[in-house]
Amino acid sequence: MKKYIGIFIILLLFSIINCIPKQDINNNENITKEQIISIDYNDNIFLQEEELILNIFYNMNIEDESVLSTFSHLNENISQYYSMTIDNIRIYENINKETNYIEIINKEVMLFKIPESENWLYIITEDLNYYGFIFIYDISNESFYGNLEINSRSGNYYLSRLYKEYDIVKNHQNINRYGPLLEINHNNNVIRFWDSFFGISTVLNYKYLLMDYFEDYNEILIVVVGSGGLRHYVYNIQLGNLVFETGDFPHFNETRDVIIVIDRIFIEFGFDLIIYTLNNGKFTQVRKEGISIIDFNNIDGSYSSKINGYWIDNDTFQIDYVNIILRRDGQREEGGSVIVKKNNLEFELLRN
Repeated sequence: MKKYIGIFIILLLFSIINCIPKQDINNNENITKEQIISIDYNDNIFLQEEELILNIFYNMNIEDESVLSTFSHLNENISQYYSMTIDNIRIYENINKETNYIEIINKEVMLFKIPESENWLYIITEDLNYYGFIFIYDISNESFYGNLEINSRSGNYYLSRLYKEYDIVKNHQNINRYGPLLEINHNNNVIRFWDSFFGISTVLNYKYLLMDYFEDYNEILIVVVGSGGLRHYVYNIQLGNLVFETGDFPHFNETRDVIIVIDRIFIEFGFDLIIYTLNNGKFTQVRKEGISIIDFNNIDGSYSSKINGYWIDNDTFQIDYVNIILRRDGQREEGGSVIVKKNNLEFELLRN
């Protein structure tokens, strides 16, 4: 219901945005457009909801020329908004901090991107009482991260790992989070990761989460969490390129010439062990092997597994697993280990 309320309220946004000056008003003097690199998550899923919303709009027989003109300019973004809770922020009449403003406290809001500005968003509170423009850099960490202790116990993959990004942001002045924007400053360049603005219930909804920062290598590990699952990306922020991409978490050895991935996406009774080695500056897959960790013939009830992988040393990787089997006569646990030994260019698998 909130989604459709937002659609009709955005008509007000159309008429207001049509009056925005066409130049970008940039209140952050340290950033220029030439220095900004926006990294987008590529997903080819067709958004059928977008077509539905466009049809709703056209069938409303809007006669206001200014609204129609603005709609023609923004029709690709009509359903794109971002939901969050704002703890405290100023809402301005225009994309200029010299204009009048009001302050809101602890409000659920919908945020909309503005084609005319890199650094400003349009905001509508979900109680529909306030609307206007906010400066992206005014969104606080408290608004985005919320209560980390409660989040960590939520059982939600994304929320339970927010503390990882928070720790990195807290300990590195060149990395900041402003609501839907994760921003990294590196050698006078600004690298931006924007979460999706496709609402909260669409197939294209996704969020970025910074999981690690390898300073010595100018690389970061980003996980994209969306309706379609997880994808992990390693980016070089010095060169601005993608180093590695995988579904599950990549485990680097100390010399960073081997990556091991434990992939459980399509394995019912175990996992795929995937090994990549560095060749001519690129990681290439050299081995993929399905590892069974439970005998389904002996299961009398349901089961779940806990798997943990880690490097013991530069050439030895260990995977520990525990199967929790719920039987009619009670619960039992069984487990073991798989060890991967690297010997020059060969890899040996040992089981305990």
